[in-house]
Amino acid sequence: MTNCTILNTTFDSLFLSCLEGYNGGLQQSFVVELLDFQTYAVVRNVTSARPVFNVRGLEPGSSFVVKMYALNSKGRSDTQVLQASTLSAPERQTVINAGT
Repeated sequence: MTNCTILNTTFDSLFLSCLEGYNGGLQQSFVVELLDFQTYAVVRNVTSARPVFNVRGLEPGSSFVVKMYALNSKGRSDTQVLQASTLSAPERQTVINAGT
C-alpha cells in the first residue's frame, strides 16, 4: 500500500485513500487505525476490501495519527502514517435585531 492521502475532512469524518501494492496473487484486506494525537489511544479501527476509507462519527476539532496497512495470509505491509484532523464545529452565533 502506497501513496496514502487524506482526500476530504469534515466536522465528523475523514475520507482516506491509498494505492494498492503488489499482492503476490493473494487476497488482501486493508486496515486504517485512528489514534488520538495526544494519548495514542485507538479511536477507530476499520478493515476494508479496498484501500479507501470513509471514517465517520468522529469528534469535531480532533487530531489523529492515522496508520494504514495491507494484510494477506503472508503478513502485513509496511505501515503508512499520516496526521489528520476533523474540522472544528462552527461557533454558535446569536443575532440581535435592533428594531428601527
